[in-house]
Amino acid sequence: MKKNSKIYVVFVLLTLCIPKSWAQNISAFSQKSNYKISGYINLGSNYYNNTGTTISSYSPFGYSANGGIHIQLGAINVPINFTISDVSKNISSPFNFYGASPYYKWAKLHLGYRSINFSRYTYSGKTFLGAGMELTPGKFQLTAFRGILQNRLQLLDTLLANTVLPTYQRYITGSKIGWGNRHNKIHLMAVQVKDKYDPNIETPYQPQENFVLGTMISYRFFKRIYFKSNVNASIFTNDQNALAVDLPSSVEKEITPLHGINSTSRLALAGDAAIEYRHKGYQFGINYRRIDPFYNSLATNYLQNDIQNLTATFAIPMLRRKLRIRGSLGQQKDNLFNQKSFTSNRLIGSMAASYIPGQNFNVMLRYANYQHESQSGIAAIRDTLRILTTTQNLSLSSLVRLHNTETANTTLFFNAYTNNVIDEVATDTRDAAFSGIGANVRLSYNSKSIGLIIGPLINYTRYENSMFSQGKIGGGINISKSFFDKKLSTTLTAMIFQNQFDDKDNGRIFNGNINFQYNMTRNTNLRFRLAANDFQPILNTPYTEMRGSLSFGYTFNKN
Repeated sequence: MKKNSKIYVVFVLLTLCIPKSWAQNISAFSQKSNYKISGYINLGSNYYNNTGTTISSYSPFGYSANGGIHIQLGAINVPINFTISDVSKNISSPFNFYGASPYYKWAKLHLGYRSINFSRYTYSGKTFLGAGMELTPGKFQLTAFRGILQNRLQLLDTLLANTVLPTYQRYITGSKIGWGNRHNKIHLMAVQVKDKYDPNIETPYQPQENFVLGTMISYRFFKRIYFKSNVNASIFTNDQNALAVDLPSSVEKEITPLHGINSTSRLALAGDAAIEYRHKGYQFGINYRRIDPFYNSLATNYLQNDIQNLTATFAIPMLRRKLRIRGSLGQQKDNLFNQKSFTSNRLIGSMAASYIPGQNFNVMLRYANYQHESQSGIAAIRDTLRILTTTQNLSLSSLVRLHNTETANTTLFFNAYTNNVIDEVATDTRDAAFSGIGANVRLSYNSKSIGLIIGPLINYTRYENSMFSQGKIGGGINISKSFFDKKLSTTLTAMIFQNQFDDKDNGRIFNGNINFQYNMTRNTNLRFRLAANDFQPILNTPYTEMRGSLSFGYTFNKN
């Protein structure tokens, strides 16, 4: 057998036991530089002490060891990691989620645990155990796969009851065919998710089935106008064993081979479309997005449904691209089928502006508001009790370099933010559930000649809700210094804050830490850290705590 043939045989055997990794190129097996082993190990001890409290989350003295080995065999990567301490021991198995995507030219094969992205409405963000392929010769694209998908209900029950309830095994089958290039293309997608019914499994849930059809189109007109659309239809059956419905014979012949239709089946549409003009950094467009009530795809993460957005988008460069403004403004509406007792219709928007005239100054401003609908996956929530949350975020950040030379510079950093969360119930009353405001300023002097960074910092935060408010304001200093040709680096931080509760003084908080790292050789280092916290509140019990750690680290890399 030829040498190359042996390499490919070894590859086929190893794909069944390799960890989750990026797509591999088969040609990497013939390169000697792709066969190596590397890793690291850290050994350390910990110290903890507190006064003023009777319960401690840490042992007074402890030990820890963690490390990892990374083995590269051609295009195959095998990482093994471990963590051992006085409170836990863990060795990660690289075979828990194994999978590979070897490819050669325009052909790619998916084996084991894989995830393939179709679109946000059909299939995305879910991992399956199975096999698939992607073929991309020229402008033609073909993708097909089949495997076992983890049942989402099992995860929800685990979180709520801390136990794993039995569920049906869930299978996923998908295909996508497309034609085109970067700017002009069309894709047709189909995904089916179906639970395998087993009468011997005792579970409160019924076997579900879902079939989604989708199409994505992108087209460029006159080199400056871009159009794209993503239209999808989902047939969701909540119970495969429910009573069948009578359909016209012509309709039944078309639908039944693709999806089992019964009294629990429902059809819903979802998608978006946009048209945009782009020229020399300028962008103007209109976006439309709509998701029907009860739209569901078992192959995607949670999608907020019963929502419609119409927004205008823009991007404007100014002052020779030193000032850039990007944003959107539009309307958002829910209750599309008039099935709820309350309709939300509001103005939505976002903006990001940045001014960067050079290396010595920049300022950035960001604003966004959005709507999120929280819904339990176990207990159904009545429409009159459903909560819609609107969040608004505004932030401003800036950098000012006060002086800059080859040997030293002084820089001022500034950041401020505010956010609000509003609950909108079925009645027309609105209550701000949470709001926050904060700012921090840091001045840093960097002396490159002596390896010193030093500067003061100030921090302010405040949080409010309908019942109370709390905040803190304070400052401190940060110092970093390197010695012995940067082999030894030290960092010292000390901060003191004044606490406030409902605009009343609630004592002080002091925290400080010091860190040392000494690089003995290129591959070995010694680290030491000591941190102290002193809590002296008025409304609570005062206490202090001290933490320390000493560790040794070693890294290696061999071909």
